[in-house]
Amino acid sequence: MGASIVVAISSAYFFYNRSYIDVVWKIVAVTSVMSMYQPSSALFVTMTAFIVIVKILEHESGYIKGLILNAISFVAGFTIYTQVVQKIYPPNEYALRNSQFIDFDNGILTGLHDAFSRNLDPVIGSMPSIVKATLVITLAISVACVIRYAFSRDYKIQDRILLVVSFSFSLIMFSGFSLAVKSDYVMPRVLMSLGLTLCLVFFMAHRLIGFKKISYLAYVIFAANSINISYSFNNAIKHQNKFDSVILTSISSALHQNGIKTIDNINISGWPPVSLPTKVAFRKYPFFKTIMPQYLSSTWGIGAVAPYYDITYKNRFSNNLELKEKIISNGVKIFTSCSVDVFSDRKDVLLDFTNKC
Repeated sequence: MGASIVVAISSAYFFYNRSYIDVVWKIVAVTSVMSMYQPSSALFVTMTAFIVIVKILEHESGYIKGLILNAISFVAGFTIYTQVVQKIYPPNEYALRNSQFIDFDNGILTGLHDAFSRNLDPVIGSMPSIVKATLVITLAISVACVIRYAFSRDYKIQDRILLVVSFSFSLIMFSGFSLAVKSDYVMPRVLMSLGLTLCLVFFMAHRLIGFKKISYLAYVIFAANSINISYSFNNAIKHQNKFDSVILTSISSALHQNGIKTIDNINISGWPPVSLPTKVAFRKYPFFKTIMPQYLSSTWGIGAVAPYYDITYKNRFSNNLELKEKIISNGVKIFTSCSVDVFSDRKDVLLDFTNKC
């Protein structure tokens, strides 16, 4: 992921003034970024918009050529990835499920509202009142700055139009291309372009005469809040992973002790418990509940970690009531703890997290 971020930003930033070389290496870069981690490609787009704005404000010529080269490179790289790379290495079930585009069955406005709400709620939910107020003030100042330049006679009309379009597009790209897809949740890593978007907001606010000190203060407040959230989130994930690991180890041991090596159907019922540090983090930041991964909370999660605990199965289900009743009535309980009950019916296994502490 780190490599994809570096490649995405650097490939959008650097030019060698040779069109054919620029296009070739940028196409390779975009294809590589999308192959490593798709959400990082949003940084290429946001960085391009950022560069266009800076060059316009500094009265630098030639940025149109760079913008066109980046656009061609991105489209070509995206096409190569979707038409070549994905056919050689087909996406898995998780990737397919989370790459479906949003629909507008309930109307365009409703569809857009749902998309923005899904991506904005985790961001807004992470902010104390003072940070929210700071964001509103800083954003208002940056928009005022853009409006000022949009009506300035010091710039050509095409420059003013591109400045407004680039700034507006950067705001929309705060969560990358996840706005265009429908998913049950938003992971923090898909919001990586948010940082670059905020940098642009601070940059524009700083350029408005009389508001430099306010922009500096806003940056400090945001930085402190980001560090605090990152530390809390990392600490909660670390403890939850250890907690999940203990449960999975117990489940694996129970299965092996009962001679169960291969499972036909595994059914996960209920919601697994969380560790005490994770509960504390949830109370402090409620939105963590929607973005923190729990390996035992989904069929995809158990599928991702099961091989590491020597658990082999053919099919996995989540809250399948019919299968649950069948396993409980025909099988036996092979393990019980404060966290989970494990039932076995020959080669069918139930992990029951309901009514547990």
